[in-house]
Amino acid sequence: IGTVADVVALTGENRYIVRKGLSMLEHTERPGLAALLREAGASDRKISSTTIGFTIAPRLNAAGRLGCVTIAVDLLMTDDEVEASRLALELCELNRRRQALETDIWNEASQMVQKRTVDSPIVLASERWHQGVIGIAASKLAEQYSLPTVMICLDGEKGKGSCRSYGGFNLFDALSACSEHLEGFGGHALAAGLNIKRCKLKDFE
Repeated sequence: IGTVADVVALTGENRYIVRKGLSMLEHTERPGLAALLREAGASDRKISSTTIGFTIAPRLNAAGRLGCVTIAVDLLMTDDEVEASRLALELCELNRRRQALETDIWNEASQMVQKRTVDSPIVLASERWHQGVIGIAASKLAEQYSLPTVMICLDGEKGKGSCRSYGGFNLFDALSACSEHLEGFGGHALAAGLNIKRCKLKDFE
């Protein structure tokens, strides 16, 4: 599940791990995984990497994105079928909440972009966005406008951002080149995170 969810290349030992794992998932003895597949409507279908990528992983990730990671951990660890069903239901509800938040952020960000000339990396900031979801919205904006995108959640004078690349633009090099405007950053060429003070936003952009 972790190998597929992290979107690594399914070659070599990764491919072997996933192939063996998929056959185990088909007949899992873990009550939590079985309950999650049932609750998500995937228990009567052939389990594939697509099932993990679009059914299991988003629900497990939703817990972490919304600050309820223990629900996912408890689901994976439980031996109790009743508790497993309850936790699977909670995870599916959290995923629906995550989707709603994502849609709201996406709509607001899209409106912000439409009000400006888009010819350079997109930098947006708001106090209304949820830190755990902005990376997904940034990815969508980068794809829609074919431009690198940075989305920043503001909290008072501080901001935390998620960055997504497009078209071979090296985010890490770009952030390094303007690091004097940042409190800190990390990541790689395609995706990164940053910390910034509100007063530095214009200079950074």
